[in-house]
Amino acid sequence: WLTLAPLVFGMSLRQVSGSIRKFVKDNKKVLGLCQNSCILCVVWLMVSGAQDKIVGSAPKDLWACLAMAGGVHLVFRVGGYFVATAARLPPREWVTIVLMCSQKSLPVCVSVISALPQELRERSGVLIVPCVMAHAAQLIIDSILAVRWELQDPAGELKGS
Repeated sequence: WLTLAPLVFGMSLRQVSGSIRKFVKDNKKVLGLCQNSCILCVVWLMVSGAQDKIVGSAPKDLWACLAMAGGVHLVFRVGGYFVATAARLPPREWVTIVLMCSQKSLPVCVSVISALPQELRERSGVLIVPCVMAHAAQLIIDSILAVRWELQDPAGELKGS
């Protein structure tokens, strides 16, 4: 209820009030940045609370975690590649499918960890580390591929030009 009630209240308020709907539309970018900042603050608090456990972790465990996070992302990426190629999609849709098939959401990870039973939530700071690593690996891999695809697209087909 702690997540659902404010969501339903905000959505209802936006539907009822034209001025709120206009405000949300006019400030979409700022509100999105605010939302992302709040999520990053929650992650920071969770990690800070488990700093001793994280620092006490063996470096090989953290490296293994990072490697698995990147590996999972690449497995999903390759799956998306094969699906998009088998469907013979146009270039723009192909890129969209390949990118989106491998996306995992840090906000969803934080929400799931927050909803865990109390005995597991005590380790939430340690549990969030693989989520943050997966998010970072996803951003790095995707940015490298996006730049590569852009360089290989002199005609601008991927941008819809």
